[in-house]
Amino acid sequence: MSDNVAHALSGAGGGIVSMILTYPLITISSRLQVQRNSAHPSEDDYKNTGDAFVKILKTEGPQGLYSGINSALFGISVTNGIYYYFYEAVKAVFEKRGKRSMTTGESMLAGAIAGSAVVFVTNPIWTVNTRITTYKKKLDKQEADGKPLKHQRAPTTMETAMEILKTDGFKGFYAGLLPALILVINPIIQYTVFEQLKARWMKLKSSNLSAWEFFVLGAVSKLAATGITYPYIVLKARQQAASKKSSGTNKPSLIQELRDIFKAEGFAGLYNGLSSKLLQSVLTSAFLFMMKEELFRWAVWTLVVLGARKPARVVEPLDWTYNNTTVRKLHYFQYDSSYTHRMPQPAHLGLLGPVIRAEVGDNVTVHCWNKANVPISMHPHGLHYTFEDEGALYDGSSANGSSPADGHSIVWGYHSHVHEDKDVNAGLVGPIVVYKEGTLGAWSPRDPDREFFAAFMAINDAQSSILSNSTELHYTINGYTHDIPDMVMEYAERVRWYLMAWGGEMDVHTAVWSSGEVMWGYQASNEMTLMPASFRTVDMLANTPGRHTLFCKTPLHRKGGMEAAYVVREAVGSGRRKNSKAKVVPSE
Repeated sequence: MSDNVAHALSGAGGGIVSMILTYPLITISSRLQVQRNSAHPSEDDYKNTGDAFVKILKTEGPQGLYSGINSALFGISVTNGIYYYFYEAVKAVFEKRGKRSMTTGESMLAGAIAGSAVVFVTNPIWTVNTRITTYKKKLDKQEADGKPLKHQRAPTTMETAMEILKTDGFKGFYAGLLPALILVINPIIQYTVFEQLKARWMKLKSSNLSAWEFFVLGAVSKLAATGITYPYIVLKARQQAASKKSSGTNKPSLIQELRDIFKAEGFAGLYNGLSSKLLQSVLTSAFLFMMKEELFRWAVWTLVVLGARKPARVVEPLDWTYNNTTVRKLHYFQYDSSYTHRMPQPAHLGLLGPVIRAEVGDNVTVHCWNKANVPISMHPHGLHYTFEDEGALYDGSSANGSSPADGHSIVWGYHSHVHEDKDVNAGLVGPIVVYKEGTLGAWSPRDPDREFFAAFMAINDAQSSILSNSTELHYTINGYTHDIPDMVMEYAERVRWYLMAWGGEMDVHTAVWSSGEVMWGYQASNEMTLMPASFRTVDMLANTPGRHTLFCKTPLHRKGGMEAAYVVREAVGSGRRKNSKAKVVPSE
């Protein structure tokens, strides 16, 4: 089953929660929208949002603020369910065909298709709801024997629907259809603004947006959409609230309704109830976006548990090839927060898991779903952790961390620690990059133009934590032997190398760059010694064009495959380095 269903379920759930929280404002705004302004208003007319709130409470009680909530909850669940299902379906088609994210134009088209589907399916529901929420209860005087005033009973959803069918016929359920179709532009504006703001915000962050950030983005996007389309909201509400019985004549068309408003109330009539509607719409949308993101994860898990959806695996088997021999390994994969979409990573990382990035002082939380057939864990180096979070089966602690003397960013690593040596040989390792506080995501003159990760590992298939068809020993960099893909840089670029070494006593390596020196702190050398479970961060200026080699100086290791080519491409034009101000894009 596709993610469309999960999006539909979470959208419906988020709509129900947001509707319950803001429904009194919906009642007030609906009544203000259908109220016709007059030079001589009656005592029953509402002056503003506050006055409407007080009068409804006085004449109808608290339940008056929730008139028609049953039909509203049904309507919003159907509306949001249909909208998100069709929007995500169209989005998937565009992204599959274009092999990229949707453009702004495609996003607007997807919104138009989804919105139109919603209007044709749900207009009858909202017509019934509008009739109920705009029904004003009148007081009926009793006999003059001192009895209290008695409220008239509000019509039920079924009674309202039958009344519409009796007085207006089936077409009465589609009152306000034309302005409703025009109002499809409201969610188009809303979601376009939301996606654009979200994309810009994500560029400034190194992690997923929080629930409250979704709340703010939802509020701002709905504020823009409602402010632009509000006159059509008023026209739609008045057409849905009107009936032949109440008017005594055929209901006016959209143009006639517009003329009547201008004639009797002026331009201001198109903005009746604007303040309450803006407040209601903004809060409803904000709660919807916040709750939908939370409920989407639950929807995915629910579908997985019910067997309606295949689970995505974060730790899973991987067929890996050395010198034309395919061996079964385990691998850490990165997914989005719903565990539905695998995140891409550079090919040169090979067997390494996704890069975890954080600043000094950050709290790093990793949600790991083990779908392998053996126990695994995640044990970090370079991060402080509690005993419960260590990822090992024995008591221990770590005092590792970044000091002020360290560079702009330094590399550490993580690995499975259930059976340390066997898990590492199985491929369960990955890098961690720790940045100085306040520098992750912000450009600095010390930032590199390009970065590469290189893990020197002697992998023993006979000592893997999973059964393998091989018992060979492989000398590798990132799991590759003799070559690594995509190790290309431009002339005069500043390149940062994140070096790691994993393994036991045979894993003492000396990394060598054939093109020249690298800088480690204030030391310049073309060699760097690596002990088991050690990490080094070095910088290189790519000033020697051509094909070069990164290799281990130990002859046995290099002969066994612990070497890789990297290419410095020729300079274009004068060859002088450009003054780049773009921070290196994180690999994950």
